[in-house]
Amino acid sequence: MSANHDTRVLSFVDILHAKRLAENGTVLNTAIRCTAAAGGVDTGLIKSMLPHTSRYTLMARYDGQHVVGQFYITHDTPVARLVYLAPQMRPNTDDSAWLVLLDAIVKEAGKRGAHVLTGEVDEDSELFTTMRQSGFAVYARQTLWLYQGDASADLPPRVDIREARTNDTNRIYGLYRRTVPRLMQQVETLPEISGFVYCVNDNVMGFVHTATGRDGVLLTPYIDVDAPVGATQVLTETARHVSNIQAQPIMVRVTRHQNWLSGSLADDGFECVAHQAVMVRHIAAGIHTPEFERLEKKLAANPAKRQTGELPEVGMN
Repeated sequence: MSANHDTRVLSFVDILHAKRLAENGTVLNTAIRCTAAAGGVDTGLIKSMLPHTSRYTLMARYDGQHVVGQFYITHDTPVARLVYLAPQMRPNTDDSAWLVLLDAIVKEAGKRGAHVLTGEVDEDSELFTTMRQSGFAVYARQTLWLYQGDASADLPPRVDIREARTNDTNRIYGLYRRTVPRLMQQVETLPEISGFVYCVNDNVMGFVHTATGRDGVLLTPYIDVDAPVGATQVLTETARHVSNIQAQPIMVRVTRHQNWLSGSLADDGFECVAHQAVMVRHIAAGIHTPEFERLEKKLAANPAKRQTGELPEVGMN
């Protein structure tokens, strides 16, 4: 790489330039993409300039090419998540500026206590290849499905579900640990208790987390494979409940370990609209060797303590 590059944390004088770049960016957080993509970038740019917030925006320049990116750190976890990179990469574009920016984001996230940096990117995008070159590894693959069912149809409930309550928390977290692979649990956070549950004999056998924003709704299912009803029925009934309340697009995120859902979804009013990779780059933690004061020097500086027995008598050559 040429030495003609630099990176910096976004300042107020950069906002207008960054906003122009972000108008054609790539959102790398599925929840934001499905619920608040239109407002996520602009809101994030301003929010990142406020004190005591968890969003951070950086700008990089490489041989005249400017790129901007944003990440946030999940509360009380060592996981940093990419929000967006902008502008969008085009085919046959020199990706050096994006590589410089990703390295800068990794360093900044590491300074703020993160151990890993994650992003969700479409597998057919140019950015997927660039992120692999930057040291990101594919941890999981997932698909996004758009619900196209008719919520207004007067159909009987396919399965009994209800809204999740606070006293469901432990059972939902138990379901999460049973259904999500350990590798993914290392880079995910426990879902908020917001959504709908399917219970059998007071046991939570299914939970569909709902994330709602001004631009749409994202459903994330956690279904026990031993549930006596089909997981698609739980998802479809949840989508019908939500669509009766929210007149917005409803998306469902299905990870590879839930791939057994895909065939049923395609037959039940859902359309696959994206194939994504959940990508992770580990951040090397700095190792600091503690500096110990030599015992001889410590004893010489504290003769009174040595005489009173607070420090041990030692032979000094």
